[in-house]
Amino acid sequence: MRVLVVDDSKTMRRMIIKHLKQLGIPGIVEAADGREAIQEIVRLRKARSKLDLILTDWNMPTMTGLEFVKAVRQNGALKVPIIMITTNNTKQDVMAAIEAGIEGYITKPFTAETLRGKIIETLKKYHGLP
Repeated sequence: MRVLVVDDSKTMRRMIIKHLKQLGIPGIVEAADGREAIQEIVRLRKARSKLDLILTDWNMPTMTGLEFVKAVRQNGALKVPIIMITTNNTKQDVMAAIEAGIEGYITKPFTAETLRGKIIETLKKYHGLP
């Protein structure tokens, strides 16, 4: 399984990556903002590496998480579930992220168990499993 972690905070990326490794997820790629994440996706596609999940922050410079999600979904070539991990927690924020094309939403701060549960729930829902 390969996961792309997108967050402008290196500390937050390290924390998420630590949680993912504890879950036994071996393939982790990281990016500091949406633009860098798109470059990583292009690099992975050229290398014919499959991407199984994207975890992205909302508030980032250059290209926000919401702009990144919209760009990924508009392309249409990349079919991968996306979970937004953010401090934005209003109903309007959640609705905007859902409309942009996310499959899951986690508000910061969060626990490893919350992340694990949301990843399992999202992957099951995305792949149509009970």
